[in-house]
Amino acid sequence: MNVLGLHLDPVGLAAASIFLALVLVPEILRLVRRRRARTRARADGAVFMKRSAGGRPPLNAADVDDLIRWQTDHTLACAYVVVGDAPPVADVASRLGGGAWLPAGQDWPVGRNGRAMIFVAQVNFADVPPLPDYPDHGLLLFFISDDDVWGINFDDLEKSDARVIHVPDPGAPGRILRRPGPPAETSPFHDEDVKTHGRAVHFLASTMKPGRDDWRIEEPWPGWRARGGEARFGELLETPVDPEEGIYVGGHPCFTQTDPRGRGGGQDFDRVLLQVGSDDAFMWGDVGEASFLIRRADLLARNFSSILFTWDCH
Repeated sequence: MNVLGLHLDPVGLAAASIFLALVLVPEILRLVRRRRARTRARADGAVFMKRSAGGRPPLNAADVDDLIRWQTDHTLACAYVVVGDAPPVADVASRLGGGAWLPAGQDWPVGRNGRAMIFVAQVNFADVPPLPDYPDHGLLLFFISDDDVWGINFDDLEKSDARVIHVPDPGAPGRILRRPGPPAETSPFHDEDVKTHGRAVHFLASTMKPGRDDWRIEEPWPGWRARGGEARFGELLETPVDPEEGIYVGGHPCFTQTDPRGRGGGQDFDRVLLQVGSDDAFMWGDVGEASFLIRRADLLARNFSSILFTWDCH
């Protein structure tokens, strides 16, 4: 074949056509399938939102006023953690990672799988601004299981393999211990130096209103996400945590997905012992959040044997 003075081999053309077909046709089909999937997802989302709204009217200015009052009534004191750039000097000081101060006779906790647990943080309440209901002295030490899901029990969060050790008197005999045994299989610490040597922290007093992922929002305003109307309603529920201060004590928990307490269990775990987001030191899956929660009644009784531990991510 001669086209514009060029000799083209019919066999070569056929081979090239077959090659292009093998390469391009599957890609075209994938693009078509992706477009159809996006179209279906948008359609399914529209149906879901319509069902969520349940025929309820759009939100209005009165709903916004009610939300402001509700958030004000449910505002809680909190203390944000500010992470330093060096290990703590005092053994009993508040810290992330590193060694844990344990009283004499207290061994390093072991998870249900028989492996030494991962130490997350130590909070000395003498370092923390006063928080109603919380101790004003003593230590809390936070541990999670050394497994591929860091101890979370997705079916029953109250059975997650996490531990909070309360040390009422840091002045009693004790010592800094390091995690025994082989290195953890996985860890939420993505900074090896922080995990190994720890970081000193200090606290900033603040307050926090419940945000958009609080399960209780659906009680007075069912289907609020789908109802439309006042844009300010959603704005008031935006995540109330400074993204640079995603570690704190007190306040309300934050979740990457939805509040798991709204699925039928754990609603009475209403106080945050420690919230740990993903930052320079931690990475919970794909930029997730972890929460150690306790019932207010147990907190007042200084009973830290029953906690709810959860984490989720994008």
